[in-house]
Amino acid sequence: MTQREAVERWWTEADDVTRRRALQLRPFGPLPADMRHDLAMQGVTVVPLEAGLDGTPSGYKMPRALGTFLRNQRRRHHVEGLAVKLQPDAMRLAMVRAGAVLTGYELVRTEIVDGVRGIYLNGFDEHGMTYSRRYDVEVLSLARNPVRASLLWLQQQGALTAEQVEAFEAVRKHRHEVAHELARFVVDPEADIDLDRLRDLRDCLRSLDRYIESLAMEANPNFDGAIVNNDEVRIGTMLLLDDLFELAELDEGSEPARPGGSVLARHDRHGDSNDDDDDQQHQPEQNRSHAPGIDGPRSVL
Repeated sequence: MTQREAVERWWTEADDVTRRRALQLRPFGPLPADMRHDLAMQGVTVVPLEAGLDGTPSGYKMPRALGTFLRNQRRRHHVEGLAVKLQPDAMRLAMVRAGAVLTGYELVRTEIVDGVRGIYLNGFDEHGMTYSRRYDVEVLSLARNPVRASLLWLQQQGALTAEQVEAFEAVRKHRHEVAHELARFVVDPEADIDLDRLRDLRDCLRSLDRYIESLAMEANPNFDGAIVNNDEVRIGTMLLLDDLFELAELDEGSEPARPGGSVLARHDRHGDSNDDDDDQQHQPEQNRSHAPGIDGPRSVL
């Protein structure tokens, strides 16, 4: 049996996790010890690198047959993945999902900022709505931009968890990535919209809705003694976000299959020879009040 045949047999028996790890290895770079063992069991010759002070090899050199095989697999993986990604339905779905990330982020971002600021609404004047000076002190002082400050304030109030705040930051970064590299997400087989970030958006919005609604009910005597299921609270933004999810074919319970299925599963053997506004430092505004120095009653949206 040749070294190539031994490598092909190892590949056939390897699971998808091992195959993905192998494809991510640096070309002709060091070989992981566990992979070296499995290759050796199939008859592949693996040569150790220089030994350390204790006589133990510092690693193992990737066999040339394996390096060539993996290079061909990467090429095939890319070509076939590109063919799948360029299918009209796949491109359309990628565009819809990209739009869902961009639009969903803006919807939730606006809801977070306006929702928190609305809690400090204390009236109107000839210029429009007025807000308590406490908004600057209690909220805007927490961070350089209103979005981050509002998230931290919601965390302080117990409306959001620390994990949700960090998840929203991950959504923000992914939103910027999609906005600035949209073409890559549409045509690159290795770039996909992160559907978990969409789920994070919905999770944050649900928690925000429950909190704002609970404040509204506390301030309204008509709800005294009433039993309300906060999990059923759904404002217009949530309804719109759900519509975006439906268009993006996002099933809440599971991750949609990638168009065309797994390329790895189809090759058992053959290896042919910033949202800019968010990043600007916030400059506190002079909040208007009917009676300077006196805060009006707190209210909710």
